[in-house]
Amino acid sequence: MQPDCTLQGPRGGGVLGSVGGGTVTLGSGQTLPYDWLVLALGATSSVDIVPGARGHAIPFLTLEDVQRAEKALKQARGAGRVRIAVIGAALAGVELAAAVAGVLGDSGGEVLLLASGADIMPENTDGQRAAARAALTRARVEVVPFRRVASISGAADEGASPRQRKVCFRTSDGTAPPPPLDVDLVLWTAGQRPVGAQLLGPGWLNDAIGRISTDATLRVRCVSCTWPNFQTDTY
Repeated sequence: MQPDCTLQGPRGGGVLGSVGGGTVTLGSGQTLPYDWLVLALGATSSVDIVPGARGHAIPFLTLEDVQRAEKALKQARGAGRVRIAVIGAALAGVELAAAVAGVLGDSGGEVLLLASGADIMPENTDGQRAAARAALTRARVEVVPFRRVASISGAADEGASPRQRKVCFRTSDGTAPPPPLDVDLVLWTAGQRPVGAQLLGPGWLNDAIGRISTDATLRVRCVSCTWPNFQTDTY
């Protein structure tokens, strides 16, 4: 990717020159011009880290995932009042739980947001967490802390579950885990990882899990790119 202008900004704020316009060269050698370039590379799901998750939980990353979740939600609602577990209480899980609760509305249903730690969105600021908690409260989403998932199974696997899925938990200190949770639908957002490392290489990244480095306004930084006159200390 090659911008047509030097990307730079003084430490005191403001942007010098345009930050729009350039070209993208594809692996085939084709060159595409752009006015503004958005890096929306997506993420991968870590659904295989828990036994049974791939078969009994629906990840929420792709359009196909959304369509699958929508179909499953309609089927579950057709059987009466539903209970839905959203696993993973980072930003994606919070947004998904609130959205699902909005779909259920007053028609009857329960949305549980399962957090592995003491609170939601552990990597976000206090203000962001407070705003998210308020939104979840308005949506009537129940946040359930300290729920580390050990396995997910279907009702047919367990034989005793009155609902479609059984979520079992574990602890890390040897104490007795919380009792299993019977739900109609499990939506999975835990352990998502960005795919920037595979597509862009380490020079674009700023942490161990491969997130793209940006400034405060979400403009992309680059640690070791070959853009001309790139000012890593001021951009």
